[in-house]
Amino acid sequence: MKNSILTFIAVCGLTAFLVGCGDDDNNNNSNNTVVNAPANAVPLAAKSFTLTGGAGGNRILRFDSGAGNSGTYTLADAAGAAIEAGNYTYTRDANGNDSLVVTTANGTGKQITYTFHFAQSSNGTLSGTYSGGGVSGSFTQIAGGTTTGTTTGSTTGTTTGTTTGTTTGTTTGTTTGSTTGTTTGTTTGTTTGTSTGTTTGTSTGTTGNSGGPFGKAMVVSVQGGVSQGTVYTILFNGAVDNGTFQIAGTARTGHYTYGNQGGTAVLVMPYDQSSNGASSPDNDYLQIDLASRSFTGVRRLGADSGAFSGTYTLQ
Repeated sequence: MKNSILTFIAVCGLTAFLVGCGDDDNNNNSNNTVVNAPANAVPLAAKSFTLTGGAGGNRILRFDSGAGNSGTYTLADAAGAAIEAGNYTYTRDANGNDSLVVTTANGTGKQITYTFHFAQSSNGTLSGTYSGGGVSGSFTQIAGGTTTGTTTGSTTGTTTGTTTGTTTGTTTGTTTGSTTGTTTGTTTGTTTGTSTGTTTGTSTGTTGNSGGPFGKAMVVSVQGGVSQGTVYTILFNGAVDNGTFQIAGTARTGHYTYGNQGGTAVLVMPYDQSSNGASSPDNDYLQIDLASRSFTGVRRLGADSGAFSGTYTLQ
């Protein structure tokens, strides 16, 4: 009997040694799951991804806005020229790394269903289907993004020159105001002369439209496509890369972002309002040719959507 008990204890002890106590291999008593895909569409706003592997070559998919599980997008070619724009819906799978993005183009109603597998938070592989076939390849987030904030009283630049002259006079008064913006540039020259006089008074005020990527105002003349023949003025209020805007003489307002995409200057202007009873806000996507002061792009004004082009002047 004694030998049987000792044998039982020995077998149990060896079994416990081989099997262990139920802990995991890392001895940390935890099961960690890596989640790379965004939970909803909000973090996608103003981000762009390069899509590779498609039959038509590389594409740039830009999420212009994102709220909840939907937003607006623009699809462009590798050079940044807009191909289509519209709305999208976003759904993340339970595994935390696969996301389903369904895009619907304005005007044509064409739909593409993308399945993104996020190997990391900014890249991975993709597959997709649409009425004409399928796409597969990879995606990578384009470096950079949109900087949102306010720059107050910042002047950066170089002033080189000679000022020679005599200033005689009396200046009496009070100047009160607020100027917000960024001034960058170089001033070179010579000023020679005499200024004599007296200034007395009080100046009180606030500088409103403090400028944007093209100064305070941009006069747009649409010469082709949607809204052909119209002329309107955009009043900017903000920094170079982002801020708010208003169409002069109207109550139409919105927010703008301005930057470089693939070597092309791009101005994106989602409006706060929609036209013709549409459920999605209006949106203008302009690719700017700074040398010729012209543009091409895509405009969505309710049901009136499609490509448009023209020229602009600055005020």
